[in-house]
Amino acid sequence: MVTKKQVCEQVVRQFEEKNGGVRVKESDIFSSSKLAVAMEFLNLVHDPELKAYCASKDGILDLAEGLKGVLTLREFLIALPEGAEDGK
Repeated sequence: MVTKKQVCEQVVRQFEEKNGGVRVKESDIFSSSKLAVAMEFLNLVHDPELKAYCASKDGILDLAEGLKGVLTLREFLIALPEGAEDGK
């Protein structure tokens, strides 16, 4: 079973790969609401105002043709069971 942390790490990894392997930084949250949610979950955002911005985002998932926008990353993370790796 995939964990919430693994899902969020994958979102971050995909963003980094798309941007030539450059590590994410807090300002990248404005590039993608999905990235903002993932970075918030992984505690990669420290500025209180940026944390509030992340909390206001849901992160639309690209599930399959015709289903875009049906499920958000935040909803998906809530649906996953808690795992020991998630630290929750």
